[in-house]
Amino acid sequence: MLDVAYWFFTPIVTRGVAKVALAIVFLSIAFSQGIPLAELVETARARDTWVRSWPWWVQVPAILLIADLLAYWTHRVFHGRRLWRFHAIHHSSRDVDWLSSVRLHPLNDAAARVVQVVPLYFLGFDGAVLAAFVPFLTLYAVRLHANVRWTFGPLRYVVASPVFHRCITRPKTRRWTPTLPACSRSSTWRSTRSTCRATAGRRGSGRCTTTCQTA
Repeated sequence: MLDVAYWFFTPIVTRGVAKVALAIVFLSIAFSQGIPLAELVETARARDTWVRSWPWWVQVPAILLIADLLAYWTHRVFHGRRLWRFHAIHHSSRDVDWLSSVRLHPLNDAAARVVQVVPLYFLGFDGAVLAAFVPFLTLYAVRLHANVRWTFGPLRYVVASPVFHRCITRPKTRRWTPTLPACSRSSTWRSTRSTCRATAGRRGSGRCTTTCQTA
């Protein structure tokens, strides 16, 4: 029932906090440069960056790659001792399923959004492509937390599977532990930083075997 409550709380409150955080960041940047926010936005849109010249079908995988890298390191930072208290909420589900994807602390989500959106925006990526990226993230998170036996075969080294993520999201405690950052939800960056192996349970119950070593 708590996850059901989060399903309504997160899009209304948590996402609202993230939008306020983004507004504060952009206002702070505009203030530091002594220009109105509207002028900052227009300047960013009008800048002739090397990214802006790319077609959308090149921008999309570039956004996915950069955003995933930023999310990976944000995730690792929130597994640290100081910020774990905020991220522990996401790991508090007794049974990980698709509803667990929205169990987020507002400050955790706000920080992750700022770290991803601001660099991508100022790099010059098309606003329409970035806007389309938001619902993709929602569907990606739901798929990642689903209680299914999908491992994606050879693609598991590039795309994190539900089985892989369920194996690394098992802690039942809110106390910080240094072993948690060993594997990331991002399979690509996880492969470059650690070794992690996961196998599905016989009945898709979330049973798995993991061996993780932090690089």
